[in-house]
Amino acid sequence: MVNPLKKATKSSSNKMETYSERKLKPFQIINNVLNSTAKWFNSNYRNNTEEGYKKSIYVYRVIRERAKALSSVPLVVKQKTDDGEDEELPNHPLKQLLDKPNEHYSEQTLKEFWQMSRLLSGNSYLHLSEMNPQGQPEELYYLRPDRITVKPSEQNFIESYIYKVNGRKHTLDNLEVLHFKLLDPTNDYYGMSPVEAGAQTIDTSNSIQKWNKIFFDNAARPDGAFVSDSRMDDAEYARAKKQVQDRYTGTQNAHKPLLLEGGVDWKEIGKTHKDLDFPKLKRWTVIDICVLFEVDPIFVGLPEASSYNNKREAKKSFWEDTILHDVNDLVTKLNNELASRYKDDIYIEADLSEIEALKENENDRVKRINSKVKSNYITLNEARVADGRQERPDMDITLTEHQANLSTNMQTASIRDELLKKKL
Repeated sequence: MVNPLKKATKSSSNKMETYSERKLKPFQIINNVLNSTAKWFNSNYRNNTEEGYKKSIYVYRVIRERAKALSSVPLVVKQKTDDGEDEELPNHPLKQLLDKPNEHYSEQTLKEFWQMSRLLSGNSYLHLSEMNPQGQPEELYYLRPDRITVKPSEQNFIESYIYKVNGRKHTLDNLEVLHFKLLDPTNDYYGMSPVEAGAQTIDTSNSIQKWNKIFFDNAARPDGAFVSDSRMDDAEYARAKKQVQDRYTGTQNAHKPLLLEGGVDWKEIGKTHKDLDFPKLKRWTVIDICVLFEVDPIFVGLPEASSYNNKREAKKSFWEDTILHDVNDLVTKLNNELASRYKDDIYIEADLSEIEALKENENDRVKRINSKVKSNYITLNEARVADGRQERPDMDITLTEHQANLSTNMQTASIRDELLKKKL
């Protein structure tokens, strides 16, 4: 059915025009106001990368943790069946595409690019290349977000994506691009990076590192000044300044004894590490960066700042509270806009079965099975299977039923024993 709003013409009555204006979709109103011109991304992805990822060891570490975790999750292709037991399709064209997106990338590489781009810019783009008439691509490529510009459409929200590299512009149809976003509540077309929200914290962390380096370059001495008890003329001042620079600055002159002329004294005027409570300040900026990227401080070497007793607990929470959300964002979009181009019963699923952090330890597993057995939630055979043991013909019953049978058997045995005694 054709959308009636698209059929409205200038010859329509004033009443129809008013109705149409009222019924415009939100994105149509936005694009009417913006005149469907290209929308440039305000956030500086390159700066986020240079100042955050490349200069801060903590930003680098937490982004790498999330990228490594996401990329370790295999993606499988399945087909729905009538009996409810969906079939895995290891040789399906979609699975082959995911395993080898193109001649340069592996599945793991593409997912790492996807995650890093998303965290550093709030946006991640995949290009569907060499599509057949059904829109099924032969290759997938990662597109750098700083090279992408969205061109809006009044009818379809987004008309195309402009990819600019080395001064050349390439226009990509909106069906050729998968656009993933970390939502920005004030931007209709682009996402928002955590780096933008934490820019001041990251700058502070970088400044601490710079200050620390300068401090130790200066032989770990606080700032100070040479103070003269008499006024120097210009020539004397220039000579003294040159002597200080030549003899006492730089790491090669560290800890050389000072040779002061008469009437000249050294006076410390800077703050020490202790004065600034340097360790605590640095620690708090690291914790803030971890909070920003939803990574527990134990992963960056601060176990005392962790909310968990051990790294295993922290890893489990990291996967459950952070990585599974990332996985869901990726798989949902791939299913909606890529798998849907194949048969309706084809879908992509994340295989979490071998993720160590999500596996139960032995004690937790036994407690869980015992709890279900005691509450009669599962049969004894189901408990045996969950424990990795074979079923038994007499165990398709609950614990209560089993106990009742035992009681009956014991009563029967007791009566039999009494009868035997009487005969004797």
